[in-house]
Amino acid sequence: MNARFALRPVVQPGALRAPPWPWILTALVAVVLYPNLAQPERGFMLVAIHQTPHALLGILLAGFMAASCPRWPRSSTGGSSYLIEDFYRRFLKKEGSEAHFVNASRLATAFLVLAAAAVAWQLTSVSSGWKIVLELGAGTGGVYLLRWYWWRVNAWSEISAMTAALVTTLALHSSALWNAIAGRPQPFSGSDPVIFAKTTLCTTGITTLVWVAVTFLTAAEPNDTLIRFYTKVRPQITGETPSRRTVRNRLAIALLHPQDPPARRQAARSR
Repeated sequence: MNARFALRPVVQPGALRAPPWPWILTALVAVVLYPNLAQPERGFMLVAIHQTPHALLGILLAGFMAASCPRWPRSSTGGSSYLIEDFYRRFLKKEGSEAHFVNASRLATAFLVLAAAAVAWQLTSVSSGWKIVLELGAGTGGVYLLRWYWWRVNAWSEISAMTAALVTTLALHSSALWNAIAGRPQPFSGSDPVIFAKTTLCTTGITTLVWVAVTFLTAAEPNDTLIRFYTKVRPQITGETPSRRTVRNRLAIALLHPQDPPARRQAARSR
């Protein structure tokens, strides 16, 4: 191994994904065959029922079940992991047995399932659920992408982005709030697609302003944290700053001379 190999940029997992072409093509077919549907999400099932050979309907149903079965456990266990490992165990109860945290994870999973059922009960269509997901995620995409390339992004950047997106989305959809402010139930006018586009753009703009401001107002991650992050994930290093040069030099020394005391002293002096 040499320094050039050790510091070579790599493509991030998940940064480049294969587009869901089967779903995109099916949607285009549904638009052509069944235009002007009152509920556009029905187009997919109409294509599946009327355009799929009967011999393949069973395979299609089995594929739906196979695709949905792993998603539920992944979402519920992933959410409970965030709640317990990143919040409860870090801030509320730092000391405890593994059995305690396992039981807490089970309770968190049950809570998330009940919360998801309550939200789904309030939805009027599948598209409304997707709109909520997109609006909640609006603005956070930038910080999730730039965290791999801009080393100034810290944990508070992501926390502020998620919080700002949630608060802005709830505020824009609060009929009581806008009736009190503007005398109408919503801030924007137009057709449903136009209102959704305006709401998403507004949420994205506000969220981006918030997380960028928080990034500059909070302290950067220590170099030791950046070193551990780089050695574990190997993100791409672009550009050159004094802090980044320090990270490069210390990382190269640590990789090339892991057991060399003079090299370790040199790495310590480069802090």
